Amino acid sequence: MPIRNSKRSSHEFRIEIYSAENSYWRLSRRYFHLDIWNIVGVFWNGSVHWISLWGVSLYFNVSEEPLSPLPMPPVPDGWNEDKKHMFFGESRGYLHFIGQI
Repeated sequence: MPIRNSKRSSHEFRIEIYSAENSYWRLSRRYFHLDIWNIVGVFWNGSVHWISLWGVSLYFNVSEEPLSPLPMPPVPDGWNEDKKHMFFGESRGYLHFIGQI
């Protein structure tokens, strides 16, 4: 799912959504401000998930098109909080969160 810069601002984006039924791409109805580390998202449970090292991780529901904050798991006691979350993965129907200890 490509993310395209808006012509209005370099900080605004629209998401391109592919319809397999109609074999065409369309732009999301809304513009979004994205502060994410990796623009490569992971599709899981009808949504694309992006991780952010600095701000709020996000997910985009493809059919309804809201961009929503994604709550992250708490940092366990004894872990270095300076270490950041790294990436999401999907396997066998589960969304996996991979972090650095």
